[in-house]
Amino acid sequence: QESLKLVTFDIKGAFMVSETAEDQNLYIQLPKGYEVPEGMTAKLDYMLYGCSDRARKFWETLSTWMEQYGCEAVNADKTLFRLKHCDNDWTVMIVALYVDDGLVAHNSDEEYTKFIKALSERFELSAESTKVTWYLGVGVEHNWDQGTIKLVQTQYVNDLLARFNMTDCNPVLTPMEVGQCLLSTDCPDVVDKANLKEYQQLVG
Repeated sequence: QESLKLVTFDIKGAFMVSETAEDQNLYIQLPKGYEVPEGMTAKLDYMLYGCSDRARKFWETLSTWMEQYGCEAVNADKTLFRLKHCDNDWTVMIVALYVDDGLVAHNSDEEYTKFIKALSERFELSAESTKVTWYLGVGVEHNWDQGTIKLVQTQYVNDLLARFNMTDCNPVLTPMEVGQCLLSTDCPDVVDKANLKEYQQLVG
């Protein structure tokens, strides 16, 4: 109904754009070739990929910027933002974030251009993709005539079947044998963690 356009972007070096906390003292051993005075070392002002809380600090930096720009997080999902204030009532812009990958749905080229320009001034972005067919392992099908956006996981299912040697298996209406009764006594006394993990990966 809104005839939304989709655009993806990626933030380069995401975990190195966040400053360390004032009360957080992180030090590193410099690589060979760098010399420091005896008794001194290097203190981090910005996070590095080896820091344990790098993801949390990056999210704090990014989400704070989103709010300052004028977006608000949706109550149901704090990684989903919508633009609060626009020059008109019909403008829609929704931003979905997953670590350093962003997906924007909008119906105003002007508002999107303003947003992405401001974002690129704060973070270094990789090339944008205006023809979105794939996002985070999910296929995206955009039908302009019908005004629909369809998400498909055909490739994911095919990869899963191939991984567990089930590509040539026939589909069934029920996921298990009809009338089968499972008892607690059927469970093994010792759980094989490897098999358990494999089973969990298969059933999702």
